[in-house]
Amino acid sequence: MDIAAELRTFVPRTAGFCFAYWALRQAAYYGSFLASARDNKEGGLDARMKGLIKAPKRLFLASRFGAFVHAVVSTAVCARVARAVLPAMRATGRVTRVPIAYDLPRVPEWDWVLERAIRYVVHDLRYCAAYEPDPMFVAHHVGYLLGTTPLRFAERGWMLIVLATVLAESTNPLQLVWQSARECGRKDVYELLSLPFTVAFVAARVVCMTLYIADVGVYVFVDAAGPTRWPMAWTWLAFVFGWAASMLWTQQLVLGYVKFRSKRSLRAGSSPKAE
Repeated sequence: MDIAAELRTFVPRTAGFCFAYWALRQAAYYGSFLASARDNKEGGLDARMKGLIKAPKRLFLASRFGAFVHAVVSTAVCARVARAVLPAMRATGRVTRVPIAYDLPRVPEWDWVLERAIRYVVHDLRYCAAYEPDPMFVAHHVGYLLGTTPLRFAERGWMLIVLATVLAESTNPLQLVWQSARECGRKDVYELLSLPFTVAFVAARVVCMTLYIADVGVYVFVDAAGPTRWPMAWTWLAFVFGWAASMLWTQQLVLGYVKFRSKRSLRAGSSPKAE
């Protein structure tokens, strides 16, 4: 592989994707002034938020809008790619009997799919480091870059990222609306979305992603052969660390929802009955 030639394509194209996401966030930020004037009072759109979030609420919402667009586009694009490519990944004789071979050779015309994801994560990591330095969030972004970037240049295995993206991003639009409602004090929307988001997240990240990572692990370490499997093995390890972090966050999510329901039930039980 000619690394210099690869970088001549990779760097400008990924930089272009990064600029596009930055421009989208800036458009959402400045465009919001057309609907709402500057408000620096406590709790206002331009006041700094509390806790780990150091951004003004307006910038936070603009960032979440960009993330929402990224999640929708990523899910749609990767689902389309998977639909087009999966027939070429059919395999027989696997240990798990799942008829998919994950080491599909690289297809240059699909390189942009991974490049777009890489540059969005770089863009969002810069935002997180400046305004939302949540250690778990930052670690997730760094782990994603370490796991994804090698497969952009590897001979095989790029579809690992495409399939994982469908599972990981499919719940993000709902999560972003739910989180934004929580941080912005829209308790009615937050409570309305808590149950469907919790169920969807558990289904996608706990059930489906666990089965996917387990099957990829069996394929990489048992079914696959030769040196081309090692970049996939590296990415699989990154998957495992990301999955472990998701399990911790899922535990907090589920326990938080159970606690919320318990408090709601207690309030309902203690309220005076109408005569």
